[in-house]
Amino acid sequence: GKSGSYVLYTEVTDTAWANAKKVNATETENNTFTGLNAKGHNFIQCTVELDGLKSGTKYMYKACLGDYQSDVRYFKTGSQYFNFVWTSDFHAYSNGTRLNNSTANINDILAKNSGADFIFSTGDIVAHGGTYEWWEQISNISWVKEYMFCNTLGNHDWMTSAGTEVKHGANSKFFSAVSNYPKNGYGDQYNVCYYFYYGDALFICLNTEEYTQAQYD
Repeated sequence: GKSGSYVLYTEVTDTAWANAKKVNATETENNTFTGLNAKGHNFIQCTVELDGLKSGTKYMYKACLGDYQSDVRYFKTGSQYFNFVWTSDFHAYSNGTRLNNSTANINDILAKNSGADFIFSTGDIVAHGGTYEWWEQISNISWVKEYMFCNTLGNHDWMTSAGTEVKHGANSKFFSAVSNYPKNGYGDQYNVCYYFYYGDALFICLNTEEYTQAQYD
């Protein structure tokens, strides 16, 4: 329910944050989770877009509101040659055991391959998208703080605790409410269906729960 958020970002070599840029968040009241989870009331969804980024460069950033500053987080921009971790289906839930097990696997991959440029998921990262606290688990896990993370809507990200059918409240709004992906989809699928370039590779993320002719086109 608080407004005034902003992001500070700079290259990791700028250890004193002397050249950090400030970007005020675009704020939108978002009641997607209201009635589905006690934490879902009175949310303001905050999004920022960063510009002036160099290719093949590691950056750090932190979200701020008043006197509060988040932990420092990191991402690397694309270059011609890169590697990424492909993961999915860890169904974050309840006490965090599932996410911790998946994190152990991801950490093994990162250790054996001396890191990665980003982490990509083909969906189902939460047990059911209608419960906000599972998304909150993901946002605070170690590798999300260290790497750019991209997700694709899966049927679990789409569903509520009651089921995967629309009559049970299932929809893509949960995914969209906790994401800020490129707005290059179509219709009401902006931020759900999207594409991005990393280096010279094109990634296309689609929503197979609401498949339409527009998506095919």
